Amino acid sequence: MTYCTQADIEAWTSYGANDFKQAGAVMTAEQWAAYCTALIAAVTAAVNRFCRRTSFSETEYTEFHDGRGCTGDLNEFLESDRVYIPREQPVIAVSSVRVDESDPSSPPRWVERIPQSSTAAGDYDLVRRGPIKYLRFRTHVPPGGFGNVEITYTAGYPTGDPVLDDIKAIALDIAAQHLGRKKKLQEAIAARRVATIDAAEMTPPTEPDLTLTKDIKRRLASYRRPAAVGRAYR
Repeated sequence: MTYCTQADIEAWTSYGANDFKQAGAVMTAEQWAAYCTALIAAVTAAVNRFCRRTSFSETEYTEFHDGRGCTGDLNEFLESDRVYIPREQPVIAVSSVRVDESDPSSPPRWVERIPQSSTAAGDYDLVRRGPIKYLRFRTHVPPGGFGNVEITYTAGYPTGDPVLDDIKAIALDIAAQHLGRKKKLQEAIAARRVATIDAAEMTPPTEPDLTLTKDIKRRLASYRRPAAVGRAYR
């Protein structure tokens, strides 16, 4: 899911098709719409990449984690043996946990694990530690294996959450900076077509590529996922 729309960009920046050119001519409405679509996708990808996230929006994920088995005393499991941290945060809900209990020489045998509830002790529960939520197995710790723990869960922020509003504002500022550079580049090219050195120097060309400024990175820093969270296989 993207973090802003063409209408958002136009309202935020006051730019429109008439402000930009393509192939030397003023953009048509269709060209402007296509340009905005590409820009919005690039802005969304840049934000997600910097924050090490797939999306900030509420989304369902399926991840495969490695089972580690019990490496502690048989009657006292080590915390690291029974904890699984989903990659995407914050976790809203876990809908399914399955464990492949087959041996290496047999076909997969996926077994659904039961969550703790008010009526069932269950095999696992969802625990919060600071901003991170993780699964903690209470019983039946998954056996050692590669990708043999399947976790399906929902993570992100629901529509209307203040975090999404902030991400939207940051995305629009990135888009505005990019369009501002594009506008200056057009003006610089136009000035250099006039035989006036002063006019050209007044509108120097600028780098048109999409970048994240220091200010944007500072604003996104608090939303960045720690690199060590959720080492999962998909």
